[in-house]
Amino acid sequence: MPDELRYKIKDWKEFQHYHKPNPTWIKLYKKITYDRSIMTLDDFTFKLLICCWLFACKDKTNLGILPTSNDIAYNMHKSKEFIDKHLELLSREGLVSLYSGSRDCLAQRREEKRRGETETETEKKQSNSVSFDIFWKLYPSGKAKATAIKAFTKALKKTTIEIIMDAVKANIASNSQWSKDNGKFIPMASTWLNREQWDDELDCKTTATHIRVNKPILN
Repeated sequence: MPDELRYKIKDWKEFQHYHKPNPTWIKLYKKITYDRSIMTLDDFTFKLLICCWLFACKDKTNLGILPTSNDIAYNMHKSKEFIDKHLELLSREGLVSLYSGSRDCLAQRREEKRRGETETETEKKQSNSVSFDIFWKLYPSGKAKATAIKAFTKALKKTTIEIIMDAVKANIASNSQWSKDNGKFIPMASTWLNREQWDDELDCKTTATHIRVNKPILN
């Protein structure tokens, strides 16, 4: 697991230089009163900036590197998420920035996130493939499988495999149109799915006790 992201103060070496590390005071310059990016901060973010200047004094490298957001949150009696949000505001204003070690850490986090999203998408495709195989074995028409796969994937964005399967079973058992002429009027699977016919009310004028359809064998 990568280290936690950390920030550093903008232009720290230029404005804060001391003979010994960890001084008991910091320098404030009148020019900050003319700095719009500072003077337009909300109350807490301005307070956080002042505290960040004080925290940065403890950095033994004298680079103005801040403690972790966990440590800042503990000192300021706030949640880490709250502090992260306001550190991002300071970063957008150019008052703090990620230091180089954290840039590598951020890149690693982004790569882990991308990898996780890819794995999730792969798992989803595999699950959809298994579900389609179950559907295809049940649906009493074996025409246009490739088109049916696309329609099935699209349908799963609108409903669930359970609803689709229940609807197919109900049609097989009770749809008078599906029972006519040995299944001659059964729509292709892609057509049935694209029309969202899993929501249709069944035509049950005659009840089919058994439908026998010779499904073509596809290689």
